[in-house]
Amino acid sequence: MSQETHIGTLLADQLDKLFTRQVDPAKLVAIEAGLPIIDIWSAVEQQGAALALAGGDIGAGLSWQETLPMLRTLGWHGAPVPLAETLIGASALTAVGLDLPEGPIAISTAEFELDDHNRITGEDQLVAWLPQCNALVGQSHRNTERCLFVVATGDLRLRQADSLARIPSASLTLQHQPVTACAALQGQDIVADLAIVRAAMISGILDRVLALTVDYANTRQQFGRTIGKFQAIQHHVANIAMQTAQAQAAVIFACQQRDCTNASHAAAVAKICTGGAATVSASAAHQVLGAIGITQEHELHLLTRRLWQWRAEAGSDHYWAERLGRNVINAGGPALWPLIAG
Repeated sequence: MSQETHIGTLLADQLDKLFTRQVDPAKLVAIEAGLPIIDIWSAVEQQGAALALAGGDIGAGLSWQETLPMLRTLGWHGAPVPLAETLIGASALTAVGLDLPEGPIAISTAEFELDDHNRITGEDQLVAWLPQCNALVGQSHRNTERCLFVVATGDLRLRQADSLARIPSASLTLQHQPVTACAALQGQDIVADLAIVRAAMISGILDRVLALTVDYANTRQQFGRTIGKFQAIQHHVANIAMQTAQAQAAVIFACQQRDCTNASHAAAVAKICTGGAATVSASAAHQVLGAIGITQEHELHLLTRRLWQWRAEAGSDHYWAERLGRNVINAGGPALWPLIAG
């Protein structure tokens, strides 16, 4: 195990302890209702987790493979803070030489237009965590040049937006909005990076859905025995376990590919596999838990709502399947086998 891998595992362990202490289902519900996250976020920052992916003198400069345990831990606990977004934003900003804003960062997946006076125009219908973040990072284009921009959220007029996950979110429409800073992208694609991150978080939360489902099946009794003894229930549980294993393998491969700078292919593989796993596993878990699983009092909905939301964010599995197919076609027949076997 390399020193960097050890650091990534240590950071994941520290995050797990922090979230176990400070975040329970009731806290997640309160955060969904608008409870400020400043206390939890301050603790995350003190651990150094927010700058794990960032390079230069300020970040740990970990690879994607080394950061994966943190992302899975974040998913397991329902992502109570915008750590994933901040990891991507900080990494992208340092890569193009821009200063980092203080506090958490929100990520826009929309494409904005940048004029010659460094003003952006465009809209995004759903930006997770934007109401509780200090800065927004996104991609823009100016003629043929693609740029990364950052703008302070205090300068923006936000509209509340609802999502399946109920995470504090906003929509925004910008017309010639001055940016705080911008720089030409050096091949980065923050939408693809966010897709990989969401896939990693899905793999983490699937672990928790599996554990919750197994526990319920082994304790809930019907007709004189636990329901886990029934073959139909065993089939659902086995299906969740299979989908979870597939998702984990996909995100490991995706992080390896991302470290080789193949972001688009990595995102496609990760999102296609984990999106399908999220769909199947959420359905199977609700089948096992029955009526209790859809009540406000039970924690399952906190997990499955996030599965459905993360499945859709940064491009659905259908979007990435089409994009992957187009890339394969454009590359030509001779490139197909190396892509499959590589």
